[in-house]
Amino acid sequence: MQYLLSITSLIDSDAQQYQRRSAITTIVAEADLGQYSERGFPESFGGKLVGVTPEQLLYVRFGAGIEVGFRGKRYKFSLLEEDGRFELRKGW
Repeated sequence: MQYLLSITSLIDSDAQQYQRRSAITTIVAEADLGQYSERGFPESFGGKLVGVTPEQLLYVRFGAGIEVGFRGKRYKFSLLEEDGRFELRKGW
């Protein structure tokens, strides 16, 4: 099944740890979420980014402080391969 991921990167942060983040880049991901396919928030899940340009993949792989929004929760990439395969983990 395909899902939308909302991705931002860190632009800067101040002494009080307030973070200024980039505009959202939306990328389609193909994943099998099992019991979470319709709703809910898995602790982690894997899949493959779909239709990403080489520039988008470089941004996601090497951007500073990349954060992924999925269904209102924040995730980070624990794995992201050159071919777009990924693993996301929830929590901070």
